[in-house]
Amino acid sequence: MTELDHALQFEQDRLKHPIVWVDIETTGLSPRNDLILELGVRVTDEKGKVCWEATSPVWNADWQSVLTANPYAFNMHTDNGLVGELTNNDPPRLRDFEAEVLEGLFSIDIPQGVALAGSSVHFDRAFLEVHCGVLMHHFGYRNIDVSGIREVTARVSPEKHAAMPDFPAPEGRGHRVDSCLDSTIALYRWQLEAVFGIHVDCMYEPGQCRDTQCARCFRFCGSYQGHYWAHHWMGGKETEFHICCPPPMGCELDAGK
Repeated sequence: MTELDHALQFEQDRLKHPIVWVDIETTGLSPRNDLILELGVRVTDEKGKVCWEATSPVWNADWQSVLTANPYAFNMHTDNGLVGELTNNDPPRLRDFEAEVLEGLFSIDIPQGVALAGSSVHFDRAFLEVHCGVLMHHFGYRNIDVSGIREVTARVSPEKHAAMPDFPAPEGRGHRVDSCLDSTIALYRWQLEAVFGIHVDCMYEPGQCRDTQCARCFRFCGSYQGHYWAHHWMGGKETEFHICCPPPMGCELDAGK
């Protein structure tokens, strides 16, 4: 096999069990009366490694009048920069971006009927069924919800629930689809490792991480918005660290040091 053949086989193997994560930002809480302002979709393998993504503010003809009728949403999306991007950056129409997302899912052979994943993803599903019916036709009725896993963990393992991190958005990026997807997928990876005992590799592909010791230092890695979370097992005890992303050369968290 050629190097390209190996690369293609790697991608095919990694997407045997794809997960499609979605997040939206809206003018309010009513799917019938409110509008989608921003849509984000990420495809990962079963361990949360990102394989494809598309995120963008989306333009609707009535977004300004609908949004200004909800002062809370208007102020929130002004503070996080979304209103400015909608006003100044000529974003795609929702229908056009919906078609772009669907084309992307087809391009990586995401099967019909795949589950919809996210955090409290029933909210996103309700809006998408009203406003993005063509896209939603590609999804089945099942959800993968990190909020549900959190609730189950609270009941069966209170100590793990107490240790479950929130992965907050960087300052000024709250309620934006990129930071919400980042934190949701990071939480999913934490849950795999800490709740289900499934080893999760570094988010980086081999050779991409500048820290050559990363594979030895970390059991869990999640990265987003220029930050890096890691769960490091030292002497049988799990400790959470928040360091720069990518980690600096010569990781000082190696259990051998």
